[in-house]
Amino acid sequence: MGVSVKQQLEALANLHTAFQIEVTLEDTTEGQKKALFEGYLTLRTIGGGSCFEVVDFGLLAPNISDLDTGILSTRWVGGEVTAQPEGADRVISLNGTIEVYYDSIGRESGFIYSPAANDVRLPKWRPLVGVLNLTLRERDATRFNEFIVVSGNGRFEAFGSFIPGAIIKVISFNLAGQTVMLVPPNRRQIRRVRLRPVFFRDSENDVSPSGGNWTEQLEGVLRLWAIPELVIHPEPPRIVTQQGVKADEDDVEVISGLFTDPSYQIIEIFMVDGDLGFGGFTIAAGAASAKIVLGKESVTNPQLLAHEFGHAVGGGHPRPPDDEPLWEATEGSVLEISEKFGGTNPDMNSDANRQRAANPVILPIRIWLP
Repeated sequence: MGVSVKQQLEALANLHTAFQIEVTLEDTTEGQKKALFEGYLTLRTIGGGSCFEVVDFGLLAPNISDLDTGILSTRWVGGEVTAQPEGADRVISLNGTIEVYYDSIGRESGFIYSPAANDVRLPKWRPLVGVLNLTLRERDATRFNEFIVVSGNGRFEAFGSFIPGAIIKVISFNLAGQTVMLVPPNRRQIRRVRLRPVFFRDSENDVSPSGGNWTEQLEGVLRLWAIPELVIHPEPPRIVTQQGVKADEDDVEVISGLFTDPSYQIIEIFMVDGDLGFGGFTIAAGAASAKIVLGKESVTNPQLLAHEFGHAVGGGHPRPPDDEPLWEATEGSVLEISEKFGGTNPDMNSDANRQRAANPVILPIRIWLP
């Protein structure tokens, strides 16, 4: 006899699913539009399996509007999550709020400066309120932690359009047919983030492109941020040939716009030899389209990329103002401003910072640590 759904959910700690679904974007000038989304959802049982809390919820999609080329990403903000048995099934309802950010490439930046930092530009997240209802059924009694989504409808609505130049207010989707994995108790979920460095050279004959200290900067990220639960995967560098950019001191948005990786599940890092004024910048901190730009100060500050990476995964500086939307970093950690430590960010990080790291491009892997 198989273990009942209720017994399984009470015995196990987390529910996780990664999925690829078609999402409907409603109320556009051209009627409904369809887009293919990559997504993930992780829930944790509380109260002995009677209800859940959302650990991770994200959706990613590129090029969702004919009016723009860009990336749409979502994140869970909060709300009520309940679960109850219905015969052999388990019904889970998420009633709450998500935030949506659309990075419009080539139309408007969509960025605002952080009220607490000159090196951070924040995305304009916009709230959508709605409901996601899931009905789970045991897929196979011999596969203890695997369920099928019998029905799973989600619909979230904004008070106004969340895409520049369009009238899109609603996103809706169906998770029916997706596989759901239940993570055993006392297990840790592995997540992975990919980094892509971008270097510049003046011509094909230029044998000394920017990014000469990439290895040292990457070592700082791995040393301070990599843990068994967070795998940091560096991609091979891309070299862009364009006269004058290597020593550029221009606007960081101009530099970061000179190359865009076709994959939207990656954080790009642009390295130049020019003086940017603040050493490094993070654009769209915490969003799927987060980009990092490093200037010549990276030569003397080996933790500069580790500092900016912290912003890319949603972290702010310690002691932020009340209206700072990023999570607050630990005092004395690598997210301290370098000016307070002789121009070098501290070579230290905290477990609290690492556990808070969040970005829609940090995707869960269906492997769990004991």
